[in-house]
Parts: sequence; structure tokens; C-alpha cells
Amino acid sequence: MVKLMIEKEAMKIMVSSLEELVFKYLPSKMNAEDLRKALEATIEWSSNSLVEKLKDIIGERDPFTLIKAYFNFFKLIGRPFEYEVKSKKPLEIIIKRCPYGEFTRSNPIACAMCLGALAGLLKEAYGSVRIEGGPLLVYGPKDAKAVVMRKRVGDSCVISLSQSSAH
Repeated sequence: MVKLMIEKEAMKIMVSSLEELVFKYLPSKMNAEDLRKALEATIEWSSNSLVEKLKDIIGERDPFTLIKAYFNFFKLIGRPFEYEVKSKKPLEIIIKRCPYGEFTRSNPIACAMCLGALAGLLKEAYGSVRIEGGPLLVYGPKDAKAVVMRKRVGDSCVISLSQSSAH
């Protein structure tokens, strides 16, 4: 029991340090080109490494289950997303509250990593993805099969994940 408590505390410390690096330090040092490269790297990492790890755990599943597994990871580490599933087919999920709002309110560029990870999941699931309204405003092909859309509503960042209406 004590060993499990120590492991949980160590994980919290590691996650907290990584969050500071990814959401606070790096975005404060990035220019537009750095941000684009970071977003591309995050999309690539998410669509390859993260998806493979999730599939190892949950098996081959539909896009909705893959994305839900991603959200569950953050819940497990004490950083839950607040989201609403509008529909599964076509996929439409609205993220009403991101656990990293404390970072993104003061520096919206910090959203790039999270948007990139979500975009990577959708790219793996659908083959192509577009980001709209994020720190880069628009990224990805116009005819993408999936869309990640970000907007501010009051103090909240609202992100919509969906299949493109064109497909």
C-alpha cells in the first residue's frame, strides 16, 4: 500500500514537471515557425506512438473508443477533460473544459501540443485532419476527413472534434 502511494506521488511530480515544460516553458520560447514544427511533431507522435500504445491496451477499436481512451488517460492522472459526446457517427465531441486552462488562458500557444495530440488521433483514425481556430489558426488540408476546431467561450477553451461534413 505504501509503495503504491509513493508511486502515485512520484507520477504526480513527473506529470507536473512535464506539464510545466510542455505548457508553460516551451510555448513562451516559441516563434511561429517553432510552433508549426512542434505541432507537426506532436501530430506525428500522437498518430504513431500514442495510438499504438493505446491500441496495445484497448485493441483495434473505432475512432470514438480511441479518443475516449485518450481522455481516460488524463482522468487517471487527475487531469480530466470535461466533454460532451454529441454523436458517435458522424463523430462529434465537444471539449468544454481542458485540464490545462491555467496555462492556455495566459498563453493560447500552449494549446498547440494538446491540439496536435488530438489531431494525431483523428489522423490515425480517419487518414487526414485539419485544425481550425488554434494557435496557428488553420493547419492541414481543406478536404481533411476529420476536423479539430478550437474557440474561446468566456474563460473556457472549447474544442470540437468531428468528421468533416464533406465526408
